[in-house]
Amino acid sequence: MLKTILTARTLAITRFPKHGVITAPKRFQSSASNMSSNDAYLAKRQQDLTEYENAGGKIYHTPWKPSISISDFIQKYSNTLELNERKTDCSYTLSGRVTSCRTSGSNLVFYTIVDGTRAFAVQIMSIKKEFSDLQEFKQITKLIKKGDIIGVTGIPTKTSTGELSIIPTSIQLLSPCMHQLPLELTEPEIRFRNRSLDMLVNQDIVKVFQIRSKVMNAVRTFFNERNYCEVETPVLNVLSGGANARPFKTKLNAMSLDLELRIAPELYLKQLVIGGMERVYELGKVFRNEGVDATHNPEFTSCESYEAYANYEDMMNMTQDFMRFVCKQCSPDGSMQINGIDFEPEFKRISYVKGIEDVVKRTLPKPNDKECVEVLFNLCKEYNIRVDESASHTFTFAYLIDKLLGALVEPNCIQPTFIVDYPVELSPLARQKESDPFITERFELFVNGKELCNAYTELNDPREQRRRFAQQQEQKNKGDIEAQSSDEGFCKALELGLPPTGGWGCGIDRLVMMISGQQNIRDVLLFPMMK
Repeated sequence: MLKTILTARTLAITRFPKHGVITAPKRFQSSASNMSSNDAYLAKRQQDLTEYENAGGKIYHTPWKPSISISDFIQKYSNTLELNERKTDCSYTLSGRVTSCRTSGSNLVFYTIVDGTRAFAVQIMSIKKEFSDLQEFKQITKLIKKGDIIGVTGIPTKTSTGELSIIPTSIQLLSPCMHQLPLELTEPEIRFRNRSLDMLVNQDIVKVFQIRSKVMNAVRTFFNERNYCEVETPVLNVLSGGANARPFKTKLNAMSLDLELRIAPELYLKQLVIGGMERVYELGKVFRNEGVDATHNPEFTSCESYEAYANYEDMMNMTQDFMRFVCKQCSPDGSMQINGIDFEPEFKRISYVKGIEDVVKRTLPKPNDKECVEVLFNLCKEYNIRVDESASHTFTFAYLIDKLLGALVEPNCIQPTFIVDYPVELSPLARQKESDPFITERFELFVNGKELCNAYTELNDPREQRRRFAQQQEQKNKGDIEAQSSDEGFCKALELGLPPTGGWGCGIDRLVMMISGQQNIRDVLLFPMMK
C-alpha cells in the first residue's frame, strides 16, 4: 500500500540531501591531550573501584527496590515541607542517575539524581554526621561520579533556599559509569552509533521516543475503537509484493528457499478480507533495499488497514479522522494544530495530472498519445528535473509524470493535502475510475511536502490484476528494479471474491517526525541504519 513511503522515486530528485547522508564512522574530534585525559579517567576509575571492592565494598547491587519514585517523592513533599524542615518520622529509598556532584567542605556533598525520563530530579544533601557508618561516607564520597546510578536511603527535607532534598543515612553505588560524560554531543555519527550516550547527554531525545510511543498507542486505539482486528502477516516471503520497491533477499536453509523480506503486507491483508475478516490492520516493520536520506530508512514502520465495502472517498474521510485523532492524543495541548500544521479544516484536494498542469501552464498528453513520453521528458529538462537517461524504463509515461509531480507539486503541499486520481501506470493494485480509464481511485496525503498516507479503492478483478502484473513484469524486465513481480497466488485468491474494499497505509516514522518536530528520520528511530 505504501508505494512511496520508502522508495527511490523521491531520492531521484534529491538523492542525498545536505544533512541526510550517512557516511563512514568518524573519530571523536578530540585532541590527543583530551584522548589521554579520557584514558586517564578510565584507568583511575577502574583503580578506585577495584580498591573499593578489595576493601569489601560492592558496586553492582541487585536486587535494589526503591520505596518511592523521584516523581512521587517530589509530588508528596514539594508543597508540604517548610523551609529547613526535616521529616524525621519517615525514611525513603530512592534511586537515580547522578547528574552533578558538588562538595561544600569535607563534611557536606550535594548530588543531583534524575529518573529515567530525565523529567524529575531531586537533590541529595549528603551530611557526614547523618551517616550511621562514617567510613562509608568517606568511601562513597570519593567513589561517586557524574553518571553513576546510586541508591539513597534517608529523610525528606527542604533547604533554606526552598530546594526539596533528601538527607541520606546510607548511599549505595548500584552501577558505576566508567567514562566521563561529555557536556554536549552533536556529531550524528557518534550519536546514532551510541544511542545510550546520546540519550544521557541530550535529554530531549527521550521525549521524542515518548511521543513515538504515544503515536503507536493512538494508532492502535483509533482502529480498535472502529472494530478493526489487528493481525500479523509474514515478514519472509517467496515473493514480496504490495508496493513498487526493491526487496532485501535472503535464504531459508532448512527448506532451501530463496526468500525476500516484505516490502508491504498488502497482498496478505487483502487475502484476509477475502476470507471474511472485513476490517483488518497491521502495524509493523517493512523493508526496502534502497537509499538512505532524511526521510528514508531501509527498515521502517508502517500501518496498513483494509475495510470491506469502502472506497477511496471513505478512506479520505477516515484519514482526516485519523490525523485529527492522533494529533489530539499526542500534541502537548490536545489540539489539532501541531508544529505549524492545522488538521482541523477540511483537507485540500489536488488532482494528480491537473496539479502538474497548473504549474506548467499547459495540458498534458494522455498516456496513449504518441508524443506523450517526449513531451514529459522535455518538461523535465525544462524544469531541471534530473532523470536517468541511461535506463530504458526512464522513457515511460509512469516514470516521467511521477518525476514531474515529485518536483513541481509535492514540495508545495505544506498544510494537509490530498493528491488524488493517480494514473493507472503508477497504481497496479488500485481500481480504475469508471469515468476515466487512465486514472485510478487513489490518493496520497502530503504534509510539509512529504507523503504520509497512501490509499485507494482496491482492484478486485483478477483478470485486470493479471494484466497489470504483466505490465509491471515488463517494466521489471526493462530494468525497473522497483516494479512488482507477477503474483499468481494472489490472483487466484482474488478469484474467490474480494468485496469492494478500501485500502490505506501510513508511514509511522514520518508521522512521528511531523508530530515531534524532527527533520531527519534518524531522530525518530532508536537505532537507525548506519554505514
